[in-house]
Amino acid sequence: LLERTVESYERTMANLESKHQTTLLQSNMEHEEKENVMNSQLLFANNEIAELKTLNSRLQLEKEQLQSESHLFEAERTAVCNERDQLQNQVVSLEEKLKSKEDEAQSLKSS
Repeated sequence: LLERTVESYERTMANLESKHQTTLLQSNMEHEEKENVMNSQLLFANNEIAELKTLNSRLQLEKEQLQSESHLFEAERTAVCNERDQLQNQVVSLEEKLKSKEDEAQSLKSS
């Protein structure tokens, strides 16, 4: 009887050890699978961050170029306005000289 009890105990222990090993193996596989999923998600997130940084740099460069072009355009517009004002002043001055010459000519005709 004692021998059968020992054999039964040993079988039970062997079954428990086998179940424990199976559970441990499953647990390790699940952990590894979760780790692989997380690593994949992390890689995807890092790639997305890199793409966003590249996009941000490109947009920053475009912004700076547009600002530079805007400053150049504003400088050209100011130069054109200044030139227009000078030409208008010259026209006024020439008109005044012409009026003065016409008045002189009229006064010479009258005399």
